[in-house]
Amino acid sequence: MSTRTKVPTGRGEAILFDSDMSCCVCQIRSKSVQLHHIDGNPSNHDSNNIAVLCLEHHSEATSTPGLGRRLSQGVIRRYRDEWLSKVRARRLPPKLATRAALHEALIQAIACHEIRKIRHSLQLHDWNRSRDLLQSLYMFTNWGYGTETRTEILYTLALMADSTRHKMPVAIAREIEGLAFAALPIASLVNKSRRRTDRRTQELLRSAMSIGFSIAHDGVKYLHDLAVTAAGSRLMFIVLRYAHLNNLREKKHILGEFARLQAEAVRMNFEDARRWIEFEKLDALALDGDPLPSFPRDLAATISAAS
Repeated sequence: MSTRTKVPTGRGEAILFDSDMSCCVCQIRSKSVQLHHIDGNPSNHDSNNIAVLCLEHHSEATSTPGLGRRLSQGVIRRYRDEWLSKVRARRLPPKLATRAALHEALIQAIACHEIRKIRHSLQLHDWNRSRDLLQSLYMFTNWGYGTETRTEILYTLALMADSTRHKMPVAIAREIEGLAFAALPIASLVNKSRRRTDRRTQELLRSAMSIGFSIAHDGVKYLHDLAVTAAGSRLMFIVLRYAHLNNLREKKHILGEFARLQAEAVRMNFEDARRWIEFEKLDALALDGDPLPSFPRDLAATISAAS
């Protein structure tokens, strides 16, 4: 029988560190541990011959075999090697981003910063200046910009939409509608999207819906302006059409918002607005083969004539 000798201090500390002071079998950090000589020779202090085990599993590894199968040398080595690999992998530093990825992240960050600067410069009731600033946001709506940039644009438009009741001109309402549509990651309103509509895209759609509702609602309630109302309801049409085409759960909520808007038009005795909102809703729901709603040419002429 080999004489037991002490594991060299530096080697023992290194083995414990490499094992994260944890038993390689149960891997529970809070348990007391011991250094186990796998081959049973207590004087063989080769690092490859030592495994870190908790008291329970150390006892199991050194007990006399009976009816139950104890931890054999081969099993312990497998546990030890797998656990050391896990600990090493966990300690690896995060992978550095590629130059291309860093460049892309920088472009997105600069875009968001520029949008915030524009938002800070907006004078919500200075409509002429606001229109010029809004038009400058179009450069950030191309497909090279991601969700963060689009979110910043829609947040800016939401702030503008909240000022609709302060005599927002039709031109501004239409600018917001067009810019919001451009900021949405929508490739088609005719064909179903080839990509799954993820959570972040759904959030953008909800933001656009809120903007459209805000403009249309204030156009009905405060301005009694059919053209402003139509700009908002057109954005609502876009979101409803996309949701209906792609079977999104948001469709039920959007239909509820259309119903709220129509009820407000009835309450304000604004029949032209109610008719137009109804048309936009039915038109959004008409897919291939579905009957098209009757186009209200008289209302369309009134909207087109608005400056």
